[in-house]
Amino acid sequence: MEVLAESMRENTMREKLVELIAAALRNKSIPADRVFQNFCKKRNLGSKQRKSLSDSFFDFWRNYWKCAFLVDAQGYDEFATNTSSDQLASVAEVVILSKTEMIEANKLVSAFERLSAYSSDVFPISAQMNMHPGIWALFTESFPSEESAISVASYVPPSVDIRVNTFAGFTKSAVIRHLCGQGIIVDELPYDALRIHKRAPLTRDALYQAGAFEVQDFGSQIISRLCDARVGECVLDYCAGGGGKAIAMLNDTNGKAELTLTDVNAPRLAKANARISRIPKAVVSFRSELDIPLASFDLVVVDAPCSGVGTLRRNPDKTVHLRDSDIFAFAELQLKILRNAAKFVKKGGRLVYITCSYLKAENEDVVQAFVAQQSGFDFVDMREVWRRKCALSFPDHSSSQGIRLTQTDGFFISTMQYMPRALKIAEKKIENSKCFTGQNDRNHLGGIPEGKKCGP
Repeated sequence: MEVLAESMRENTMREKLVELIAAALRNKSIPADRVFQNFCKKRNLGSKQRKSLSDSFFDFWRNYWKCAFLVDAQGYDEFATNTSSDQLASVAEVVILSKTEMIEANKLVSAFERLSAYSSDVFPISAQMNMHPGIWALFTESFPSEESAISVASYVPPSVDIRVNTFAGFTKSAVIRHLCGQGIIVDELPYDALRIHKRAPLTRDALYQAGAFEVQDFGSQIISRLCDARVGECVLDYCAGGGGKAIAMLNDTNGKAELTLTDVNAPRLAKANARISRIPKAVVSFRSELDIPLASFDLVVVDAPCSGVGTLRRNPDKTVHLRDSDIFAFAELQLKILRNAAKFVKKGGRLVYITCSYLKAENEDVVQAFVAQQSGFDFVDMREVWRRKCALSFPDHSSSQGIRLTQTDGFFISTMQYMPRALKIAEKKIENSKCFTGQNDRNHLGGIPEGKKCGP
């Protein structure tokens, strides 16, 4: 009787998994985690059922392209037995079934359940890496060797990291004591970062609500430091999104930079406002782009919309719909955004470009095109910025033009300085005069005196 009951429960969970996958495939514009949350809200699932369903659902996305390969290979058992690995690897495209009917989702689930019967080398390398072949081709182009690309693309469980808002008067030790008191085990990371051992509802925590810490991947925290915001500077967060990097830059300047946030997505900017409002001493301004004065900022940060390939360990469903044509569309948009943002950089100021992508087409290719086309902008050596801001081992994938982080969520950052020819000549004269006067006053070259406001 118990065996029968267990079998019925398994069948019920399988039906729910099929239904959930079908819902996610139909609603491809909605992230899978949100589809999962909406699905569970409408059903009376216990915590064990919910966890079991969650584990299977996201494991499915991490193996999606293997499942698709199995579904597409008619008579797969014979195909796998009688076909050489070279012929298997020559399958360049996987024909994905129409994603609107339950029966097709059922086929994908069946393939998912059969996966353990096959060794990995049966599948093309793109399927092993859970990417469309076109995306995998761009991925391998972005790294020195296929072995290097495989190492970066391999899925590792994502960490849960937080950053303490020390500029607002909170300390790491106080946050650690509080979280340990809640039964949450914490590891210390460099700077203001902590790593949580087990997922917990952190945004409902009393200290979070009081503005003591932010939930932010350690890689994103490093990128925020590499923006190199400085005390007294006027800073424009041009694609502010949820405001995470803006808060981190306040932390890096002890709250003494003047930050302006803007974003074309008004609802996201409203969420950033709510997030920042809970933090003591966090003073920023929110403006629409039309209200922002031109050539007024020492630092303009562009966290550009991108493919999100660097966050696949958190969002494995992104690989299902992403194609190489999407990457080139992103690159065009990114270059356009950089050009728009450049007009807000004052002489001597810096323009920072960030993506959460590993791909060269969205990173080095974009900034190189920008510098080639935009008069007066030159690269700041990111290796020097890294040495000055990060007391960590130098990242493997980096150059003077940009740094790619690969041991955390994936990020790219590059900095360009606006130095028109006349300003370069003035800079050279000042450098020469230092030999005699020892002075280093740059305010007349675009730096701002303490307390000066950005714009009118």
